[in-house]
Amino acid sequence: LETWSETCPPCVRAMRELPDFYRSIENKVSVFYVYESRKASVRNKFEKIFSFREIQDKSKILIDIEQDLYQTVNMQGYPYFLLFDANGKLIHHIRGYGDKEM
Repeated sequence: LETWSETCPPCVRAMRELPDFYRSIENKVSVFYVYESRKASVRNKFEKIFSFREIQDKSKILIDIEQDLYQTVNMQGYPYFLLFDANGKLIHHIRGYGDKEM
């Protein structure tokens, strides 16, 4: 899972730079983009979220409407990259995107 918000420059940068990598591992993992926003009113603007041009495959967009994931993982901002095993157990996560983080 890759968390994102349209107001997050590192999120947008990752969306532009990582699709080729995601395609190279698509036979091993499924990639989804989880929309996060601290404002409930923004999380409910589905048309705006699903029309975000940086994500080509709209079927890969998920919305953390109640911020359950955000709170469970104790996220502090975004983007976060989360890796789950086949049983749904979180096995790795990292915050941020850039030369030093990835």
